[in-house]
Amino acid sequence: VLIAAACSDDGGGDGSPAPTTTVATTTTPSTTAPPTTTAGDIGPVFIGGNDPAIALIGRWDTTDPTAPWAGWAGASITARFEGTGLGVHLAGNEVDELIRVVVDGDVLGAHRLLALANEAEDRIIPVVEDLDFGWHTVEVVKETRFADLTFRGLTVIGTGELGDAPAGPAREI
Repeated sequence: VLIAAACSDDGGGDGSPAPTTTVATTTTPSTTAPPTTTAGDIGPVFIGGNDPAIALIGRWDTTDPTAPWAGWAGASITARFEGTGLGVHLAGNEVDELIRVVVDGDVLGAHRLLALANEAEDRIIPVVEDLDFGWHTVEVVKETRFADLTFRGLTVIGTGELGDAPAGPAREI
């Protein structure tokens, strides 16, 4: 899947681009103060689509838990992460699809992206960038019902830590 629209965020980041290299850090806990995480500790971290901290809401086929897919509009992927940006790994087929990205519950500030179909390999769609370092919740919603989208995972620009999965619906079909 290839992105055809630029991603932006009105979250008020510091304007610097997200890091493009992995930063490996080690902290040794001391007895005087607990280690803290700072923006300097961040790097791109891949998290597989079957991580229990990622909520798949809507009609998803999870026969292959490492590659769930959805064909219906309204299916969404929600995760809470620590960092400054997030990309989603989606593979499409047949035709282009539209996805909507909601950051930290700001539905009115959500933006749309075009996921192009029939790519030879999975590609990452950068759905949000340049956020202030900290905890954020991102929801990626499939808006159209033209084709299936397969979810492979997330790339977090941050610590790689995910918070608890958002509560799913009380009922399922």
